[in-house]
Amino acid sequence: MASPKDKFSSTILGLDVSATCTGATLVTVTGDVIDDVSWAEFKAPKDLRGAERCDWHLGKMTDFVPARGVAMVVIEGYGFSSHRIVPQVEVGAVLRWFMWSNWPDCRIVEVPPTVLKKFATGRGNASKPEVAVGVWKRYEFEHKSDDVVDAFVLAMMGLAFWGIEFTNAAQRTIIDAVFKKNNLL
Repeated sequence: MASPKDKFSSTILGLDVSATCTGATLVTVTGDVIDDVSWAEFKAPKDLRGAERCDWHLGKMTDFVPARGVAMVVIEGYGFSSHRIVPQVEVGAVLRWFMWSNWPDCRIVEVPPTVLKKFATGRGNASKPEVAVGVWKRYEFEHKSDDVVDAFVLAMMGLAFWGIEFTNAAQRTIIDAVFKKNNLL
């Protein structure tokens, strides 16, 4: 897979999808320089269900992401202990299908929740507040939404894969394993 160093400009999308609130972080790079970082939190109206909820999330995503799409999406995998797994899978599947069908050159990388936590903190069972503290210490980034913080970590994992974001040895091992599992190494 080509890195953004091989292109004029590329974009990585970190995405933490849920049925009620989705966090997104968009990072644009030119060569090995980060040009722009933006983030958003999409809180779905509580009265939406099924296809209406999926359509709402899809509309928010298409408004947030540039029309040209992205080179890579790093998306948090499903947390199967969740009692709301069916709505989460509905929304996640629609967004994955949209990305796959509209951005044919985009690489979609799935990261299990425990791996995201381990990358951010060194521990796969870290709590949400511990992840937020780890992100602040490493990147000086904070946000009131855990979903946006997770999306930020996912975008940083994409940058690390492309060699733009510095990683320590443990994080490099995580990146290599995740991207190998997603058939990108």
